[in-house]
Amino acid sequence: MSNNIIYQRDLLYPTDNIIEPGSIHMEMLNPDKKGKIPVIIENRTSHSPIDYMERIIKTLQSEVFDRINIRIVENVHLYISLKGSKDLKKKYDNKKFLRVVLKENQVEYKGKDEIDE
Repeated sequence: MSNNIIYQRDLLYPTDNIIEPGSIHMEMLNPDKKGKIPVIIENRTSHSPIDYMERIIKTLQSEVFDRINIRIVENVHLYISLKGSKDLKKKYDNKKFLRVVLKENQVEYKGKDEIDE
C-alpha cells in the first residue's frame, strides 16, 4: 500500500500569544492496513507542535475530521514531521517523524523513520 496524499491543508491553531498563532501543514494519506488514516503535520512557525499538541488535535478535529465524521483518537495515526527541527531530531535519535500516541488524557511521542503501513 502506498502513502499517497488524499488531502492537505494549512491550519492555524492558538498559542499562548493571541497575536502570534501557530501554523501547521497537514497531509492526510490513504488508510493503512489497519484501517487507520495516517496524518502528517509539519510545523510552519517557530512554535513547537509538542508544546501545543492538544490545541492542534482540537483544531484538526473541528476543522477537518468533524466534517467527515471521523474521530482522531479512534481512527487516525498522527505524525509530526521532524524535517527542519534540529532540536527535536536530536532528542529523538535523528528520526524523521514523531508518532503521536493518544492514551486517555495524555499524549506520548515515539520516534519513527517511516510512516506505519
